[in-house]
Amino acid sequence: MAKTVEDYIAQLREYKARSTNSVPTAGTVNSNNSYSPYRGRLVFDITHSRGTYPVANALITVYDNGEIIKAVTTDESGKSPTITLDAFDKKFSERPGNNINNITKYYDAQIESDEFVTVRIENIPIYENITTLQRYDMLFKSAAENTDTQVVTLPDNRTV
Repeated sequence: MAKTVEDYIAQLREYKARSTNSVPTAGTVNSNNSYSPYRGRLVFDITHSRGTYPVANALITVYDNGEIIKAVTTDESGKSPTITLDAFDKKFSERPGNNINNITKYYDAQIESDEFVTVRIENIPIYENITTLQRYDMLFKSAAENTDTQVVTLPDNRTV
Protein backbone atom coordinates (compact mmCIF):
# COMPACT_ATOMS: atom_id res chain seq x y z
CA MET A 1 0.00 0.00 0.00
CA ALA A 2 1.36 3.41 -0.98
CA LYS A 3 2.09 5.87 1.76
CA THR A 4 0.29 9.18 1.80
CA VAL A 5 1.90 12.56 2.22
CA GLU A 6 0.44 12.63 5.73
CA ASP A 7 2.21 9.34 6.55
CA TYR A 8 5.54 10.82 5.46
CA ILE A 9 4.93 14.03 7.39
CA ALA A 10 4.21 11.98 10.53
CA GLN A 11 7.39 9.94 10.00
CA LEU A 12 9.46 13.08 9.44
CA ARG A 13 8.06 14.67 12.61
CA GLU A 14 8.95 11.50 14.52
CA TYR A 15 12.46 11.60 13.04
CA LYS A 16 12.86 15.29 13.93
CA ALA A 17 11.72 14.61 17.51
CA ARG A 18 14.29 11.80 17.84
CA SER A 19 17.09 13.82 16.26
CA THR A 20 16.69 16.77 18.64
CA ASN A 21 17.85 14.66 21.57
CA SER A 22 21.36 15.59 22.68
CA VAL A 23 23.92 13.43 20.92
CA PRO A 24 27.71 13.73 21.19
CA THR A 25 29.08 15.78 18.28
CA ALA A 26 31.83 13.32 17.26
CA GLY A 27 29.39 10.60 16.23
CA THR A 28 25.84 9.36 16.49
CA VAL A 29 23.76 6.80 18.26
CA ASN A 30 23.07 3.81 16.01
CA SER A 31 19.66 2.20 15.61
CA ASN A 32 20.76 -0.36 18.20
CA ASN A 33 21.48 2.54 20.62
CA SER A 34 25.26 2.09 20.53
CA TYR A 35 27.52 5.10 20.02
CA SER A 36 29.47 5.27 16.72
CA PRO A 37 32.27 7.83 16.23
CA TYR A 38 32.89 6.69 12.62
CA ARG A 39 31.17 8.73 9.92
CA GLY A 40 30.77 8.69 6.16
CA ARG A 41 28.76 10.91 3.83
CA LEU A 42 26.19 10.40 1.08
CA VAL A 43 25.11 12.81 -1.68
CA PHE A 44 22.45 12.15 -4.32
CA ASP A 45 22.37 13.48 -7.90
CA ILE A 46 18.87 12.90 -9.30
CA THR A 47 18.13 13.49 -12.99
CA HIS A 48 15.78 12.38 -15.77
CA SER A 49 15.99 11.97 -19.56
CA ARG A 50 19.35 10.19 -19.48
CA GLY A 51 20.95 12.65 -17.10
CA THR A 52 19.98 15.70 -19.14
CA TYR A 53 17.66 17.41 -16.64
CA PRO A 54 17.79 17.63 -12.85
CA VAL A 55 14.86 16.53 -10.70
CA ALA A 56 14.18 19.31 -8.18
CA ASN A 57 12.30 18.76 -4.91
CA ALA A 58 12.57 14.97 -5.00
CA LEU A 59 12.05 13.48 -1.54
CA ILE A 60 14.91 11.16 -0.55
CA THR A 61 14.38 8.98 2.50
CA VAL A 62 17.38 7.04 3.87
CA TYR A 63 16.82 3.81 5.82
CA ASP A 64 19.00 1.72 8.11
CA ASN A 65 17.58 -1.79 8.53
CA GLY A 66 14.10 -0.54 7.59
CA GLU A 67 14.12 2.42 9.99
CA ILE A 68 13.98 5.97 8.61
CA ILE A 69 17.09 7.83 9.69
CA LYS A 70 17.09 10.85 7.39
CA ALA A 71 14.86 12.58 4.83
CA VAL A 72 15.99 15.38 2.52
CA THR A 73 14.91 17.00 -0.74
CA THR A 74 16.93 17.80 -3.84
CA ASP A 75 17.66 21.38 -4.84
CA GLU A 76 17.01 22.92 -8.28
CA SER A 77 20.11 21.16 -9.66
CA GLY A 78 18.88 17.73 -8.52
CA LYS A 79 21.50 17.48 -5.76
CA SER A 80 20.75 16.53 -2.18
CA PRO A 81 22.43 18.09 0.80
CA THR A 82 25.30 16.03 2.19
CA ILE A 83 23.95 13.35 4.53
CA THR A 84 26.29 12.21 7.32
CA LEU A 85 25.85 8.55 8.30
CA ASP A 86 27.42 5.93 10.54
CA ALA A 87 30.24 3.91 9.03
CA PHE A 88 32.64 1.22 10.22
CA ASP A 89 36.15 2.04 11.40
CA LYS A 90 38.42 2.01 8.33
CA LYS A 91 41.07 0.08 10.26
CA PHE A 92 39.05 -3.07 9.53
CA SER A 93 39.98 -2.75 5.86
CA GLU A 94 43.64 -1.98 6.52
CA ARG A 95 44.66 -5.18 8.28
CA PRO A 96 44.79 -8.63 6.71
CA GLY A 97 42.64 -11.23 8.41
CA ASN A 98 39.92 -8.85 9.60
CA ASN A 99 36.31 -9.82 8.97
CA ILE A 100 35.53 -8.31 5.55
CA ASN A 101 31.85 -8.09 6.51
CA ASN A 102 32.68 -5.23 8.92
CA ILE A 103 34.34 -2.98 6.33
CA THR A 104 31.28 -1.35 4.81
CA LYS A 105 28.02 -0.06 6.29
CA TYR A 106 25.05 -0.30 3.92
CA TYR A 107 21.92 1.87 3.70
CA ASP A 108 18.78 1.89 1.57
CA ALA A 109 17.10 4.96 0.07
CA GLN A 110 13.77 5.75 -1.51
CA ILE A 111 13.42 8.58 -4.04
CA GLU A 112 10.00 10.06 -4.79
CA SER A 113 8.78 12.83 -7.06
CA ASP A 114 5.29 13.50 -8.41
CA GLU A 115 5.97 12.92 -12.12
CA PHE A 116 8.35 9.98 -11.70
CA VAL A 117 8.25 6.33 -10.70
CA THR A 118 9.36 5.88 -7.08
CA VAL A 119 12.71 4.11 -6.81
CA ARG A 120 14.17 2.17 -3.91
CA ILE A 121 17.96 1.75 -3.96
CA GLU A 122 19.28 -1.01 -1.71
CA ASN A 123 22.82 -1.59 -0.40
CA ILE A 124 24.31 1.90 -0.77
CA PRO A 125 27.83 1.56 0.67
CA ILE A 126 29.13 4.10 3.17
CA TYR A 127 32.81 4.23 4.13
CA GLU A 128 34.50 6.14 6.94
CA ASN A 129 35.68 9.63 5.86
CA ILE A 130 34.44 9.10 2.28
CA THR A 131 31.59 10.84 0.43
CA THR A 132 29.55 8.41 -1.66
CA LEU A 133 27.86 9.96 -4.71
CA GLN A 134 24.67 8.12 -5.64
CA ARG A 135 23.37 9.10 -9.08
CA TYR A 136 19.99 8.03 -10.40
CA ASP A 137 18.07 8.82 -13.58
CA MET A 138 14.32 8.80 -12.85
CA LEU A 139 11.68 7.30 -15.16
CA PHE A 140 8.52 9.28 -15.97
CA LYS A 141 5.32 7.61 -14.73
CA SER A 142 3.82 8.14 -18.18
CA ALA A 143 6.62 6.02 -19.71
CA ALA A 144 6.32 3.20 -17.16
CA GLU A 145 3.88 0.41 -17.79
CA ASN A 146 2.02 -0.31 -14.53
CA THR A 147 5.15 0.29 -12.48
CA ASP A 148 4.71 2.11 -9.19
CA THR A 149 8.15 1.40 -7.72
CA GLN A 150 11.48 0.34 -9.13
CA VAL A 151 13.89 -1.56 -6.88
CA VAL A 152 17.61 -1.35 -7.59
CA THR A 153 19.89 -3.57 -5.50
CA LEU A 154 23.52 -2.56 -5.69
CA PRO A 155 26.10 -5.34 -5.52
CA ASP A 156 27.95 -5.40 -2.21
CA ASN A 157 31.48 -6.31 -1.27
CA ARG A 158 30.50 -8.75 1.47
CA THR A 159 31.68 -12.32 1.28
CA VAL A 160 29.58 -15.39 1.87
